[in-house]
Amino acid sequence: MDSLGVNIGLDSSSAITGSLSSSEATSKTSVKSVYNSISKRVDEVEDILSSNSFYSPDLDKATQQSINSILESTGDPYAKYFNAQDYSKLIEESKSNQYAGAGFTLNEMNGKCYIADVFDDSEAAVKGVKTGDYIKSINGANQLNKSAVEVTNEIGNNSGKSIVATFVHPLSSYGDTGEEYTVNLSISDQDVQNVTSSVSDGLAYINIHQFNDETESVLSALVKELDTDDVSAFVIDVRSNPGDYLSGALDSSALFLNSGTLVTIETTEGNSDRTTEGQTITSKPIVLIVDSNTSAAAEVFVASLHDNNRAAVVGHKTAGKGTVAAMRELTFGGAVRYTAARYITPSGNYIQDNGISPDIEVSDVSDLSYDDATLSSAIDSAVGIASR
Repeated sequence: MDSLGVNIGLDSSSAITGSLSSSEATSKTSVKSVYNSISKRVDEVEDILSSNSFYSPDLDKATQQSINSILESTGDPYAKYFNAQDYSKLIEESKSNQYAGAGFTLNEMNGKCYIADVFDDSEAAVKGVKTGDYIKSINGANQLNKSAVEVTNEIGNNSGKSIVATFVHPLSSYGDTGEEYTVNLSISDQDVQNVTSSVSDGLAYINIHQFNDETESVLSALVKELDTDDVSAFVIDVRSNPGDYLSGALDSSALFLNSGTLVTIETTEGNSDRTTEGQTITSKPIVLIVDSNTSAAAEVFVASLHDNNRAAVVGHKTAGKGTVAAMRELTFGGAVRYTAARYITPSGNYIQDNGISPDIEVSDVSDLSYDDATLSSAIDSAVGIASR
């Protein structure tokens, strides 16, 4: 099966990069006049100023403001311009600080970096950092309107030290206002198991915290180990899973399907299907637990199994983050990020802004443990649905 390897839970700096060649640019550009071209309209103003005005625009400042205005006008929530200095810093820091953290993972939504998952027993968990909170500042520096990679790097730059971080606990999911609080957090290398498991009352519980290049192999080995006569079904928990690598999500869902379409990826060039064909590693029923922080590639994982009638879904409607951002370097320095693709579920629905609705709705599912009576009852019912 083809794998895209697109990191979308944190950011997509490594997803799609490069510059258009002159021939490619020509093929993608129609004949433009001042009536249908931003560049020609700006050229006209620039020519007037250079010929007649006592004042000249500051090139770098005008470039920054112009590009930001263009990107804002598109309505693309993930569009962002990085000048040459910021882009160079972003690439450098992404290579050196990717493992340093404060006990949580981040997701990006509406110009804010939200806590996607808080690791059990971490300092962040002890000090009250909650899934769904967003970061307002680090050591007094504003973090709003920064990408998740930029914020992650800002945290990683303080490895071996501590930071003063201000968070906001929003009044509503991904809301703009809420209770503000500040905590000190130690920054260190994070060594957290990405896939964990337990067995109780004939059910094998597997928690996938995020999808990466190793998830499929770890998950495969774990399912084969747990698939005994004492286990009647598998419960896979992807609550607060920010997604991360699409390839990891697709390879993982393919483990449980003999054949089928996993996802359709829509771009300006057209649609392409990601499919699988092979042997499932288990024939036992599968139940997926989701919440409003199940996002991006994790939503693809859920939809691929649910829409192929391989799993029942329990919990709360997922985040609805179903786009792929691309980062393209600019010939004059820097880079621009923009939405380049959208995910379509096997049943033909867009994930973006829609999310995945569960078969069995459970309110406030994010904080419920497996032995909670409400969640336990819903899982039992979902096992029955998945067994049909």
